[in-house]
Amino acid sequence: MVLKSRLSDIESGESGQIRAEVWASVTTMAVRKHISADALVNNCRYIKKHCAPGALLAVVKNNAYGHGLEKVAAAIENEVDGFAVAGMSDAVALRALSPDKRIVVLHGAKSADETADDIKTAHRSRIDLVVHSDYQLDLLEKAGDLVNELALWIKFNTGMNRLGFCAGDHESIMRRVESLKAREIVLMSHLACANDKSNKQNVEQIKLFDEIVKAYDYPASFANSAACFNFPETRMQWTRAGLAVYGLVPDKVAEKYAQQLMPAMRVTAPVIAIRTVRAGQRIGYDGAYRCANDTRVAVIAIGYGTGYPRHAKEGTPVYIKGKTYPLVGCVSMDMVTVALDIDANVDAGADADVRVGDEAECWGDNLSASVVAKHSDTISYDLLCAMSHANSSGQ
Repeated sequence: MVLKSRLSDIESGESGQIRAEVWASVTTMAVRKHISADALVNNCRYIKKHCAPGALLAVVKNNAYGHGLEKVAAAIENEVDGFAVAGMSDAVALRALSPDKRIVVLHGAKSADETADDIKTAHRSRIDLVVHSDYQLDLLEKAGDLVNELALWIKFNTGMNRLGFCAGDHESIMRRVESLKAREIVLMSHLACANDKSNKQNVEQIKLFDEIVKAYDYPASFANSAACFNFPETRMQWTRAGLAVYGLVPDKVAEKYAQQLMPAMRVTAPVIAIRTVRAGQRIGYDGAYRCANDTRVAVIAIGYGTGYPRHAKEGTPVYIKGKTYPLVGCVSMDMVTVALDIDANVDAGADADVRVGDEAECWGDNLSASVVAKHSDTISYDLLCAMSHANSSGQ
């Protein structure tokens, strides 16, 4: 239900007393994320064309990049060869949703105390473990016959410098790994700059990991979303795709790939008020935006408390009814303001194209999350993950 009332306010400003027309509302509408199963399927099929004959591991960590683990798993289970998550709790939850697919825990165990339990859980739930540190090898060696039924992904650090054994130590590490007699061994590493084809570090990392892979007769996994498109030689037996599954590619990846992907998340919020602000008046906290001319402004019920980027700059686009409108003023906890037009007639609000109750798209089908991210000095991953707890609807 939406209740509307037309209010006449007397406001004092730099140019004296002025009258502002306000269209106020009380509404039950809220921020929503709309998740498209069709888009997810399209994206996985497109990625598989590129990584074939290798297999596709869909990365669904952080609640499937904010899209919702259950919804995403159900949509793409028949399109992928396995899933990857960050921690064991997510893996167990995913196993309940997907009884038969391969599931890989990318962090492995997070502490020595947890590793023993993780090994038992992995064995019981048929979950693959990434092994990246000595303490994990230590406890695997103590686990006895349980390891014989596990698949282990052995991670080598070739330049990312986060997780992984030193590439130069691969011989001693692999001697320990092979002595475990695991059911399966997969070698893996991670490119730090895969989105930038011109970065020389990619060449160095590819050479280093290639030397390790050639020294052993095991399947390997190197490519993420960006590498799958930018460096075909990294696809190997397993491609670990994250962002591309959700319809986006990192900056600097060729537009021809992005055009074949469909955004799986569309974030909307309602217009809850429209007002005309006179020339010389300011909008929002700290008076961050000063109207050079009379300006009609829409207030949208989304803010940094509900997933919109706090540092979105003036001019960040918002899509409403076939047009984009620029953000004006600071992002508030639960509201943003956009300029609908300049030199507005103070009596035009009732008949304007944009009205209270209209849906504003913050990013999605008509406005890429990558565009909004650039205006906010962040990355699209940040925007998607921030919506993890937003109300969701499916298509």
